Amino acid sequence: MKTEKVALLTKRQAATVEELKKEYGKSRAVSRHVVGLTYSQYPATKELSTDTLIRALYIGYEVVNTIEDRKRDVKRYFDRFSDDGYRANSRGRSYQSIICETLNLLDIKIEGINDI
Repeated sequence: MKTEKVALLTKRQAATVEELKKEYGKSRAVSRHVVGLTYSQYPATKELSTDTLIRALYIGYEVVNTIEDRKRDVKRYFDRFSDDGYRANSRGRSYQSIICETLNLLDIKIEGINDI
């Protein structure tokens, strides 16, 4: 038996899907999307294929973090080692150094960490 996959959506797209479902119902939301009537009121639907919208409405969806969400998570983790207690501690400085070097190797810049 084939298992259907849920749609992977950003937080913004998931909120839009919920709004469409509430406002139009599943079938009508799909119909409006196909002819492009949802784009002006719900700009996030431009990023969704019809297949993805149908899967999100009828099968379900999973919210995935965007790169910006993941960067915020790294920054929050990094900041845990930035308080006075950790700064005076060589382990805290080591953690900061490892995080910075890893981000630099991956060519990822995060404001407040390695954006210099």
